[in-house]
Amino acid sequence: MLDSITAAHSIRGVSMAMIIPVQGTFIGVSGESYLGVPVTSDMRFGIGSNTKLFTAITLLKLQEQGILSLDDHLYDWLPSFQYIDSTATIRQLLQHQSGYYDYFNNNPALIDSCFADSDRVWLPEEVLATIGAPFYKVGQLYSYCNTNYLLAGMIIEAATGENYLNKYHEFILDPLAMDSTFVAPYETPNGNVAHEFENDFDLGGDPQPAFYSMASSAGNIYSTANEMATWYKRLFDGSIVSDSSIQQIIHFEHAGGFYGLAMVALNYYGHTIYYHSGATLGYITITFYDPTTQTTFSLLTNDELSDLSSYLAAILDLLYNDLPFKNNDAGISAINNPLGNICVANITPIVTLKNFGANTLTSATINYSVDGGVINTFYWSGSLATNSTASVTLPSLNIATGNHKFKSYTTNPNGSVEGYPFNDAKEAAFIINDSNSPLTFVSEGFEKYNFPPAGWYCGDDPIIGWGRSTCSPYDGKATAVMNNYNGAYWGGTKYDLILPEINLDAIANPQLTFEYAYKYRGSYKDSLRVMVSADCGSTWTSLFYSGGVALASGSYGYNFYPVASDWKSKSIDLSNYSGNVIIKFEDISYGGNNLFIDDVNIGLSTSVADVRSTDDAKVFPNPFHSTTTIELSRSIQNAECIVYDNLGREIKHLRNITSKTITINRDNMSDGIYFFTIIENGKIISKGKMVVE
Repeated sequence: MLDSITAAHSIRGVSMAMIIPVQGTFIGVSGESYLGVPVTSDMRFGIGSNTKLFTAITLLKLQEQGILSLDDHLYDWLPSFQYIDSTATIRQLLQHQSGYYDYFNNNPALIDSCFADSDRVWLPEEVLATIGAPFYKVGQLYSYCNTNYLLAGMIIEAATGENYLNKYHEFILDPLAMDSTFVAPYETPNGNVAHEFENDFDLGGDPQPAFYSMASSAGNIYSTANEMATWYKRLFDGSIVSDSSIQQIIHFEHAGGFYGLAMVALNYYGHTIYYHSGATLGYITITFYDPTTQTTFSLLTNDELSDLSSYLAAILDLLYNDLPFKNNDAGISAINNPLGNICVANITPIVTLKNFGANTLTSATINYSVDGGVINTFYWSGSLATNSTASVTLPSLNIATGNHKFKSYTTNPNGSVEGYPFNDAKEAAFIINDSNSPLTFVSEGFEKYNFPPAGWYCGDDPIIGWGRSTCSPYDGKATAVMNNYNGAYWGGTKYDLILPEINLDAIANPQLTFEYAYKYRGSYKDSLRVMVSADCGSTWTSLFYSGGVALASGSYGYNFYPVASDWKSKSIDLSNYSGNVIIKFEDISYGGNNLFIDDVNIGLSTSVADVRSTDDAKVFPNPFHSTTTIELSRSIQNAECIVYDNLGREIKHLRNITSKTITINRDNMSDGIYFFTIIENGKIISKGKMVVE
């Protein structure tokens, strides 16, 4: 395969490594380093922007050690630079949400200067002196930018007093014995280097000091395919950073390019892949990790014009469709129940059993559990041919109210050891609603790190469907988004974002209010429907439906991120309904554009105007870190102030207030939106909102 694709696309040279658990490791090469000299597997290639992961992991290690936090601002560590807004956080740098000018991609003349004086070693400060004004406000949107990772390397040095190269070695290169990897131009090549070609011109095998010093912590590492594949394997098996850090790496910006911390998410025909690519002087590379099969792969080329998509598609097809059969290999291919919102505590699990093996499957043990608790077992027997499936109903379980995870997996296919371990298990999220004590109001601004929020449901796929964005929220620091362009299956596929069950009888004149923003994209016009169910999701009634131009809060747009004027408010009367109901947002995707939803409320208003509430209360600072003050227009007597979280739970209750101002200490309040009610002589005189960050 490697030889045929290299020849078909006239690619000069390529080195590849692939590590598949159980199956083994492949290391292969094809083509030439330069005329008459074949590529060998020990040759080092410039990995370009694959360097960025080394920088991000180094910062995560420093966070684990308590030296810094990814939520620190640039001004905490670096001096001011022209055109650099120092209010950006380290996390925003790593996720490309700074809006800065990209010194590489926005300034071709700077690259040309590398050839004019190829031996010059650039300092980061000299590179920063060449940038122009930022293109966007900090946090407005995702925009790939090498300047972010140049600054990230400078922060490593400011926080540790050491060169970032030393920290690469301490945290990554030395523990993993990556002795075929080096950092140009500060380290001498530690082995053969594949020649780099720029527009068919052979630049040789010596890294150019000017270019690689300029690339710095954004793109100056050389490595081999085998060491890159091993590096990804060791990273995701927990050998380098904590599980908490891994979760931060793969916390993807849902509205943009699904970029996490130097890691991109890709959906390939239902399979999620984490990867990063690199394009540098004379090299194009890609490295990926597939969390389902736990396979890692790296492909390095020395031809700048290479198109890696043909390689990637062929390799993924091989991985998902052409692995050799094991004789006895079963697995759970789907969970049919429990899913979504459920209004009874007793559930009957239903799973789909699949025979992945070469032999007919006649027996298997099906294991299942809730939230990692007691593992229940069920012995299945029957007859399943290769690739055939069977629906299996399991003994029922009693589940407590709240959010849960159901997991099922197989063991002992035909009384033997499982062939491949990666196809055994499936997991699904579900919610048990307590109809005896449903919510009495909903107020959600999507400020919490985890998505969906507690009590909400949108499925389990980390890419396809609704997600969270920290770019361009209506207010606060996050919003819900449906990426219809590259986070959905097109052609009218429906994606639900379901709210918790709520009791409308507890609300006078109930209304659903929310903010939304959308722009259509040519003929690709998505739709939004809001629906209500009074029977726990068995039947649904439409409350609102709009799409395309009619839904748009602005004119035509591409990869849309809203500004303040793009947001629209929507209010839906719920007075025709009573008792317990469930409401959902349904996106109908036709491959169009980002659809944003924020500040979803039933029974408690949370609009921006509430910061100056009915009694003209002012909240300052807002957002706040440790303490904020509520200032009223007059002094109050023997009053009380109650603070609620976004699920309506009472967090603080201050009594006997006789003052014009009320001080709220953060104490144990986590980041997010909170609401206050001030009551005087039994009468509510003010309501408002505060944000903790």
